[in-house]
Amino acid sequence: MIRPLNSGVIIEPAELAVKTAGGVDLPDTVRGRSNEGTIAAVGKGRYHAATGTYTPLDLAVGQRVLFLRWTGQLFRLNDHVYIRVDEDDVIGEVDPDDDVEFAGEIIRR
Repeated sequence: MIRPLNSGVIIEPAELAVKTAGGVDLPDTVRGRSNEGTIAAVGKGRYHAATGTYTPLDLAVGQRVLFLRWTGQLFRLNDHVYIRVDEDDVIGEVDPDDDVEFAGEIIRR
């Protein structure tokens, strides 16, 4: 596994549904990109140059999280797809029993 630097987080994105509830197949162009996943690795934390110390991240390996949809860098490692995001791009932890769905983006003018 790769370990991110500083406040970076490596997430294994959840699989997106390939069919609607009604059974209609969704092509790749409609599915978009997952914004939910499981944390695979975390960095040391946020670095403070003045003191030379790190503030540990409030995230841990194995947590199920939501993250901003169009952020981070996708990469493939050992036939698995991962996304590297910054701690600030993680929206929050999801309870394992909850069924969560991203409702959409807010458009600002």
